[in-house]
Amino acid sequence: MKLQRLIRDRIEANGRSLRSVAAEAGVNAGNLSRFLSTGRGVSVAKIDRLLDVLDIHFAAMRYPASLAWLDSADHWYALVRKRLPAMDPAELRQIVVSILRPVPKRRFLLRRFGDGLAL
Repeated sequence: MKLQRLIRDRIEANGRSLRSVAAEAGVNAGNLSRFLSTGRGVSVAKIDRLLDVLDIHFAAMRYPASLAWLDSADHWYALVRKRLPAMDPAELRQIVVSILRPVPKRRFLLRRFGDGLAL
């Protein structure tokens, strides 16, 4: 979804006028209207203020989708770190990551059944 559409939808959902939102964000109403129709005419700083006024927040992904399991590793590392403060942080991180790292199916089957499994 484009940012302009997201902003327009939020303004409509809140039942506010374009002029009142622009005034609260410190943006010229004409410039805001131009931005919503063309994507031009408003600086990044003003867009940031506009997003704050409309209570729109973006969360950046810390890891690409293929490494999403690292979010879980970060969570567990923080929990275990509190319980084991004397342990070397690098070693603890390595242990947590090695436990949570996904194992490809082929490697799992080889570990489970050994070389006797015909793949």
